[in-house]
Amino acid sequence: MDSSKIQTSVSGDKELSKITVTPTKSTVGTPYVKVTTKVNDTDGTTPQNATVVCSFGNMDGWKLLTIQNTPLKGKPYVIMNLASNERITIPKELKERLHLNMDVNRSSGTIRISFLLECSDLGRYVCKVHKGDYSYQGGQDLKLLPTKPRLTLPVEIIEGKPITEPILCHMNVGYPPAEYLWMFKSRGQTSFINIGNHDNNPDSRGACGQIKTLHLQMTQTDFLHEVQLKCVLETVNPRGPPKVLEDVATIKVVPKTVCNGVPDNTTIKHPHTCDKYILCRRPDIQVLPCPDSLCFDPHTKRCGQTGLEMSSADAYLNEGVTLLSCRLLHVGTWTSISVFKHGAEGSRSRVLVAYNDSNTPVIEKEVSNRLRATTDRPSKYEVVITLWMYSLGCEDDGEFSCTADVPFAVPEAFGRLNIIAKPDVPSVMLPTEIIDGREPREWVRCTGNVGYPKGKMYWEIRMKGEKEFSKQFPFQTKRDSENTTNCKTYVTNEFRFTPNAKHDGMEVRCVVENPDTMPDGRRLYTTQEIHVIPGNFCEGVSRDKRPHPNNCHQYIQCHDGYTYVQRCSIGLCFNTDTQDCDIRQKEEEEVIDPDFPCKPNRNGVYFPHKSLCNKYIWCVQGQEVIQHCPLGTQYFKDGQCTFEEDKFHCSKAA
Repeated sequence: MDSSKIQTSVSGDKELSKITVTPTKSTVGTPYVKVTTKVNDTDGTTPQNATVVCSFGNMDGWKLLTIQNTPLKGKPYVIMNLASNERITIPKELKERLHLNMDVNRSSGTIRISFLLECSDLGRYVCKVHKGDYSYQGGQDLKLLPTKPRLTLPVEIIEGKPITEPILCHMNVGYPPAEYLWMFKSRGQTSFINIGNHDNNPDSRGACGQIKTLHLQMTQTDFLHEVQLKCVLETVNPRGPPKVLEDVATIKVVPKTVCNGVPDNTTIKHPHTCDKYILCRRPDIQVLPCPDSLCFDPHTKRCGQTGLEMSSADAYLNEGVTLLSCRLLHVGTWTSISVFKHGAEGSRSRVLVAYNDSNTPVIEKEVSNRLRATTDRPSKYEVVITLWMYSLGCEDDGEFSCTADVPFAVPEAFGRLNIIAKPDVPSVMLPTEIIDGREPREWVRCTGNVGYPKGKMYWEIRMKGEKEFSKQFPFQTKRDSENTTNCKTYVTNEFRFTPNAKHDGMEVRCVVENPDTMPDGRRLYTTQEIHVIPGNFCEGVSRDKRPHPNNCHQYIQCHDGYTYVQRCSIGLCFNTDTQDCDIRQKEEEEVIDPDFPCKPNRNGVYFPHKSLCNKYIWCVQGQEVIQHCPLGTQYFKDGQCTFEEDKFHCSKAA
């Protein structure tokens, strides 16, 4: 068989041989033979497929290869012989069962045999390769290993009502079969008690009857509440203690008073699990299961509560922290839960991943300096991943999602973080010169941040002698502009008019409204009174400086009978004695009433709540708006909440 490579596929009693001549370089090393075996897992309702693989190498000049099985019960038998002259021999009784795949050359090869498993196939498989006066062999057992059992409790276990369904334990006992038994532990006991196996004829499936379902019948519910039941498999280990596989379930009895006060023919939530519900139909009480591991939704009275939920949140820009949560309602185990932030064009990046074996989620490095996350398990049937985000920026606005690695299919859940920017109190700038009959060179201007999502800005007017402000603005000459930066929308709204005597004492008010950030129709506004200087104020005056009749920060300069209005520097008032702006404005000491901190008309400032550490006060036009810190945080300052105890306002106050 010099310089030849054999590739053969045998299926049933048909042999398909393909021999190609390819140069093969001999390998140098210790000859070896290795055997591996594998049986795929099934629930016993479908046949199991078994595979035996023989690999050998460093066998330059080998002559014969033999694979045989020594079954657990019975005599050894040959499965196949392969000669170096390419002759393959398979016993007639096996040909129809085996699928053979080979890749062999003059010094090495791999032979793979696959077949549908029968119990008689279990045993010790040996592959022997003969080379000259020597033979080399390897072997491995083909066996059925037991797996962890799974307990199923009856759907209906109600106080005082006979239990009609058995308790089931689904198990793969392997072959040779492991011993199986029941154990229980009542409330107050410290150890389990062996009650043996009372099912002498369990349901059996699989090649060797290794897939079994045990039945345990309990008819009365007396003393069953919170009894722990255990289904146990014990395998014999000649070299040490037996290997134990087990599943434990706690029996929860529904109290017979569960429907007290509930209208007849009403469905309510099961007191112990989310995948069942109670039908109150007097005089009977029924427990019904939800399909497909869904949870009962007490609000809709239906099964189908979302198995995976991602919360949404509205959060204020640059203020404290906000939280998002991913909640998994599950029956059984879960491996991991991941949270993602979605970007443009369908991209997404992982924010964190939480693992079942840890209470501390792993946060991605890029956001670890401003994120905190926890894993909580409120009940056996749910897990909640909560993440808090610090120093929120405009880039945090958008869609988030979470996925769960669980045994059953659960769709990705989506939520949204809406970044909200509170508006600011607008500022109004009046023209320096407001003179009767003369159009000002400057516009009446209002500027301010209207918040995000974008609010609106508008003017109101109240003429002298009127009681209320009107939105019917008489001046048509307006111009508006806006600029959005980092989730803040800055708006400028201007108008210009030619003043006359009737405008003296007129008040203009610039108003900002934002229903997304200011509830209950609250508004922010700034009001300015218009004072019109008579057109003949400087008549007959050549050169003089006179105080403004209404504003100490301005003065009037008369020049050859013409009136000019000038403005002092910020914080200074006009001095009639020195004819200069050299009087510093007296700063009034701010007095804050602790019972009414927003009075008389404070805007856009924050105060701690008088008694609650996790709340604070936002002043809007003299009104108190109570704000809440996210769960687990307390108020710090300037509208910010924090986790850091040394920064808690309550701690400092104490």
